[in-house]
Amino acid sequence: MSFIPINFLKGEVIELNNDEKDFFLTKEISYFEDKGDNLLFTDILNDNEIPFIKYDKNVLNFYISKSVFWLKIEIKNNSNHSDYWLEIINAYTDDIKFYYLTDSWNETRDGDESENKNTLENSNLPMFPLYINKGDTKTYYIKVKSHETLELPIRIQRENEIMNNLNLRKILIGFYTGSILSLFIYNFVIYIILRDKVFGLYSIYILTQIMTISYLNGSLPPLSIFQVISKYSNNIILVSLIFGSFFTMEYLDTKTFTPIIHLFLKRIIYFTLSISLVEIFIDRHFASICIYLSSISIVILFILAGLLVYKKGNTFLKFFILSWILLIIAIFIQIFVSVGIITLSIYSLYSIQSANILLIILISLSLVNKLDFYKKSGEKAIEISEKKIEEAKKIIEIENQKIEVKFLEKTNTIQTQKIILEEKNKILEKEISMAGKLQISLMPGKDKEFKNLSYSYLYKPMMSVGGDFIDIREGKKNTHIGVFICDISGHGIVASLIASMVKISLQNWANHLHKPSMIPDLVLENLMGKLDKNFLTAIVGFINTRTGEFKYSNAGHPPLAYLPKNGKSIYLNTKGKMIVEIMKPNCEEKSLLLNDGDKIVLFTDGITEARNINGEMFTEEKFLDYLETIKNLSPSEIVETISSFLDNYTGSSRYEDDCALLVFEYQPI
Repeated sequence: MSFIPINFLKGEVIELNNDEKDFFLTKEISYFEDKGDNLLFTDILNDNEIPFIKYDKNVLNFYISKSVFWLKIEIKNNSNHSDYWLEIINAYTDDIKFYYLTDSWNETRDGDESENKNTLENSNLPMFPLYINKGDTKTYYIKVKSHETLELPIRIQRENEIMNNLNLRKILIGFYTGSILSLFIYNFVIYIILRDKVFGLYSIYILTQIMTISYLNGSLPPLSIFQVISKYSNNIILVSLIFGSFFTMEYLDTKTFTPIIHLFLKRIIYFTLSISLVEIFIDRHFASICIYLSSISIVILFILAGLLVYKKGNTFLKFFILSWILLIIAIFIQIFVSVGIITLSIYSLYSIQSANILLIILISLSLVNKLDFYKKSGEKAIEISEKKIEEAKKIIEIENQKIEVKFLEKTNTIQTQKIILEEKNKILEKEISMAGKLQISLMPGKDKEFKNLSYSYLYKPMMSVGGDFIDIREGKKNTHIGVFICDISGHGIVASLIASMVKISLQNWANHLHKPSMIPDLVLENLMGKLDKNFLTAIVGFINTRTGEFKYSNAGHPPLAYLPKNGKSIYLNTKGKMIVEIMKPNCEEKSLLLNDGDKIVLFTDGITEARNINGEMFTEEKFLDYLETIKNLSPSEIVETISSFLDNYTGSSRYEDDCALLVFEYQPI
């Protein structure tokens, strides 16, 4: 469809001729700016002094203004037709009042704030019939206000031309809507399949773009919710900007590749969100200016981010970058049209809508390219990986062969060393066994007899040798007998060596049998400098077999058990510290008088700390109770009974610690 420039006649009068189908009005219009919205139509009509100014630019544009503008148009009909309409190609003005004269002056309203719109069927733009017959000359007034850009392309057409244009527009909108919805469904299905957040955000962005373009074309559905949306029209653009930003940040991974742009985009989003509140509650005109500036800033940032990410090898972004470049060009075309640099035409009039359609199509192509790019990259990566795997297999095979050779060499070496170690182990075991026999030989002989005294003992080291030690010594007088039991810390060879040194340290014991509290000090004196970090506990006793007197001292050892023939078994103890190099034992000494048949039991903690299969410890209390049940047996029977009991209690003849037990009974003749 072509547009024929209007003929300017008699300064401001427009002539309608038969051969002209439509006219765009600009310089043929005069206007008056009512800054306070104070004038009524009657004021305009009756006051001849109101200074209407002739408009002198190529495009009728009052930009963003809070003022109300009155337009004055004079038309003379030289044609044979009377079905002319005046169309304002702006779908988002707040209020338009059209005044025309028939028998009297009439008013027709349109715009977002108008409830009863007088327009042709299927038209979403303000349209007003001129009611002008052949030969008539009429003056028309238009009162218009808007919080948006007050750009007013005004066109005069005959009704049949308008209907043709509306039908064509309906077909184009249907084609556009169907295409965009198809792209929405396509991207949404991919999102459902892949669960890729990018496709989900882009699907939402497509819906916001459908609403944005419908708003720009004036084709939002006449429902209450859309009426509210159109009232705050900047919010439609705002929602589209926000979801476009979310999609772009996710698609380009701006947080990783362009962190500075990512930060700017987030701040602009917060800014535009605050602007939406400004529009609703404070100032819609200021909000409109901010939204336009934010839109341009965001689109420019999209392009910069796309270029930076594209340079890093993401070639699938070429359509993405092109789409936003086309949109920014369309925005500047609108700006240039508004200021009169570019002549108004059907192409410039719908440049943003066209760019939006192309944007959605191109970004969809970009997403498809992304999938293809990742597919090819994946295939290439797989191919490279397969080559590397083959190379790695060869290297591994060679290394395995080397390892196998080394393994055989090591195995032979280990076998040789194992044989040597086994031989050494046999020698060591033999030597330890001999050491164990030597240690047992240090113990008192079980066949030795003392007057008025019978005894028996048990010695079970955890290993072949141990750290428990028992000794019985007869004094110069055959009625003086000394008993000794000790427990050296640790186990095995070291403990057995210290036990041997303890035996040596008791060489002069016979001279001090009657003073058992001196013996721990004597042992410490002889072992000073040899214990290192080891220590030992001990009980020393003295028995006068003629009188039955029994003296005893305890150097940090478990108490001894007194089993009277007539009475309950008890533990006896004295104060005293363990034998260790850092302090003296300082043992006290106690005594009691033994009666015929009384027994004394000395033991190490290997007995009372023995555990059963459930991990329960035997304990000193249980041991004393058990001794009470067997105290009427002879010393040898007591030892054998306890040994069998421990084997059954622990479930083994090998214990977790060295065990020693000495039982003697006073039997005066």
